Amino acid sequence: ITSINLSLGSLKRGVPLEGVGKVEMIIHLAAMISMSPDSPKDAADLLQQNCMNVMYLIDWADSMKINKLIFSSSMTVYGMPKGRGSKSETYTRKPLSFYGLSKVFGEDIIGQYCESSKVKSIILRLPGLFGGLRKGGIIYNCAKKIKNDEDVVLDLKKMGYWETMHVSDAAGVIGSIVRKNEFIKKSQIFNVGYEDKRIVIGNVIEMIRRHFKSNSRITIKNSKDCKPFVMKTLRLRKFINGKSLDFEKSLNQYLDELK
Repeated sequence: ITSINLSLGSLKRGVPLEGVGKVEMIIHLAAMISMSPDSPKDAADLLQQNCMNVMYLIDWADSMKINKLIFSSSMTVYGMPKGRGSKSETYTRKPLSFYGLSKVFGEDIIGQYCESSKVKSIILRLPGLFGGLRKGGIIYNCAKKIKNDEDVVLDLKKMGYWETMHVSDAAGVIGSIVRKNEFIKKSQIFNVGYEDKRIVIGNVIEMIRRHFKSNSRITIKNSKDCKPFVMKTLRLRKFINGKSLDFEKSLNQYLDELK
């Protein structure tokens, strides 16, 4: 697997990438995430990066006879959950943000293009990720404070989605798909996560406090504004013949390594 940084808008049909040999499969992970909610320009830039650039990429791939694409979408394509049950890939798409909307458009662009070309795709709806090089997010910020016995005040008002999967588990799923190398349909969509695991933010913060045996005082405001979203991942697990992933184990390993 070769990691490449480039401007997708610069791709030209039939023109190979300089210094890159034969490409069998593309794993598209790049995306613009943050934007000012009141900025039309930011919204336009985000849609350009996450939608139009996907079109440039898949058009170039088709011209180069690269017919396998893995696309990292997001659980943010879904609306807020109704009821306590876990949601399958057919659950209503109703994004809460321009980022989620851009992923909806990205999925549809890929699906439409795959119908009219030889490119086949696997679309992965990933939850928010923690770990790796990321130095931010609820889990990271709270863990740093709790480790240092600092008090934590967390306001969940208008809270949407947050990070609920370790990056190494997500990478392991992608690696399993690459090794399986089975693109049998025009486009397939899979939820990625911890099967039927109801991850509640207050419980996670308490797990962190116990892990560090911390004396931090935890205050969570507007907790009812944050509803756990549980995704069914059984289809993916059957597809890759994989075992269930363990959120608690991954979280504790992450906390052990946190500096």
